[in-house]
Amino acid sequence: MNKEKVLFVCVHNSARSQMAEAFLKQGRMFHYVITVCDETSGERCPIFPGISMRLHWSFEDPSSFTGSYEEKLSRTRTVRDAIKARVDQFVEETLNSSPAK
Repeated sequence: MNKEKVLFVCVHNSARSQMAEAFLKQGRMFHYVITVCDETSGERCPIFPGISMRLHWSFEDPSSFTGSYEEKLSRTRTVRDAIKARVDQFVEETLNSSPAK
């Protein structure tokens, strides 16, 4: 059984890509590279030659959040939940219907 491989990339690589990867738990070879930076930073992400599909999902950077600890934590959880919803949607729409399953 062939499995689709996905790599999540983010400019700072501080939170968003790790959150997305944790929800998907992928291996080392990649059929998809998904950048999860905000729109401005997404243009600076590295290029991975030979990738079948490159996608960009824009999420706010939790390292840029200001306010109290509780406010930053709340906003980070909002980003985490948005990433989980997008990963779940990706799995349902793309990986579950892929012929490489």
